[in-house]
Amino acid sequence: MVHVDYRLAPENPFPAAYLDCTAAIEWARDHLDELGGQPELLAVAGDSAGGNLAAAAALHCRDIGLPMAAQLLVYPVVDLTSLMPPKDGLDDDDFFTGQDDWVERQYLAGDLHQARDPRVSPLYADSHAGLAPAVIGIGHHDPLLPQNRAYADALRAAGVPVVLREYPDLVHGFFGMGAISAGAERAADQLCRDLATTLRLGAGRLIGAAR
Repeated sequence: MVHVDYRLAPENPFPAAYLDCTAAIEWARDHLDELGGQPELLAVAGDSAGGNLAAAAALHCRDIGLPMAAQLLVYPVVDLTSLMPPKDGLDDDDFFTGQDDWVERQYLAGDLHQARDPRVSPLYADSHAGLAPAVIGIGHHDPLLPQNRAYADALRAAGVPVVLREYPDLVHGFFGMGAISAGAERAADQLCRDLATTLRLGAGRLIGAAR
């Protein structure tokens, strides 16, 4: 397993983190023997902003012909346009209430036109065909629920196998709440089991394609 210490905004806005993650995947691919890994079990995983980068990296791997067995996306941000504050103010339920220019100031450094770039918002990729099978986990009390459902639909429409888990009692960030929430711990365990199953199926698909 490789954890990527990618550069953070606002000091390093897009595409710094994206470039760090894609470079790390390519490095891992080239050093699998040293890492004790198997090429047919290569996968990406992340939660929230990390899920955004994992989804974007999966697109990159497909585009450069780097075979990948699976992607685990836990409440990923896949559509930054849906998080943009409206120009006439925010509703109380808005994800970034009280932070009107959060996206502009932080990740995109003021260039909102980049929000539809698929490296920023993977939902807007021209095609999702050929992506690695995906496991997506999201809580019902998470503002990202609609876009996670939309991404699962987009992947399925493109023929990508998807396991979508929706947890009725959980909120954003649950993947790291196992120490204080039995429900969160069960959800995290289930998603990891889903990933293991998806990896086995994805590995079989890659081996079959290579023959």
